[in-house]
Amino acid sequence: MKKKINAVQFGLGPIGQLCAKTIIEKHSDKINLVGAVDINPSKVGKDVGELIGINSTGIIVENDIKKVLKKHKVDLVFHTTTSFMEEVKDQLTELIKLKLNVVSSTEELFFPWFRNREIAREIDLLAKKFKVRVLGTGVNPGFVMDVLPAVLTQVCTNVKKVKVERV
Repeated sequence: MKKKINAVQFGLGPIGQLCAKTIIEKHSDKINLVGAVDINPSKVGKDVGELIGINSTGIIVENDIKKVLKKHKVDLVFHTTTSFMEEVKDQLTELIKLKLNVVSSTEELFFPWFRNREIAREIDLLAKKFKVRVLGTGVNPGFVMDVLPAVLTQVCTNVKKVKVERV
């Protein structure tokens, strides 16, 4: 049996809360959520369960990843703070230097060389230096809900209706 991945939820806005809830409710057989980090003072000190609408989890939101690392060995950080590379660069740099693997919803991190070639290069070199992985998974809703349906329907001869719903 493989060991569980110890993970931290970094950012508890709407996406981060859904991420934490999904980990706890659907993936707890593989992922052990051991910590949560957010800079919002109204969230710091609260149980994650209170924020995501479930029973108490015993996971208290911290305002600094280093506080979580003092208590737990962490394999992976789910990073869900903002969409833009310039705004997450310092966060990613800190996580990499702490030798943490990162999966991020930052939209521009999905293909960072397009708009942020220099930041992408810095993050790439730093991740290689510290032997960690940084994976961008975020996709802009405008792409998924507007462009992608338009492109996918190009092969159709007659489209009467397209319905896209954000869940």
